[in-house]
Amino acid sequence: FADAGKMLGGAVAKIYRGIRIDRLVLHAAISGDDAADTAIQYGRICAGAFPALSFLLSSTRGYDPANPKTRDIEITPDYAGEGIKIYFIGEFTLFPIRMVGNLLWAVIKFAVSQIRLTSKLKKEKSKDE
Repeated sequence: FADAGKMLGGAVAKIYRGIRIDRLVLHAAISGDDAADTAIQYGRICAGAFPALSFLLSSTRGYDPANPKTRDIEITPDYAGEGIKIYFIGEFTLFPIRMVGNLLWAVIKFAVSQIRLTSKLKKEKSKDE
């Protein structure tokens, strides 16, 4: 599983290279039952959302943080509201040949590593017998 995770992590990053972000707008207003719950919910969502967005944006093509079309990301606590409100606009350009090529490369690389691992385990098992 660890090998699969490492391979998939690298493969996902390469697959994302087949995506270009032309425009990204994300506004989220987080609210809870009371002020303390709102602060806790806000912290939890920021702890998950910002690292995920950082990975996504750094892995895609054409993301320019200086461009106002691609840097409109805002997550705020809403102490007077109810629930979580999300406003999202995304314009992406997909390069399917590049995405499929990277996906196939990842699958082949994973299959080869699994064949090598299986072969190694069979050799160790035959030595023990």
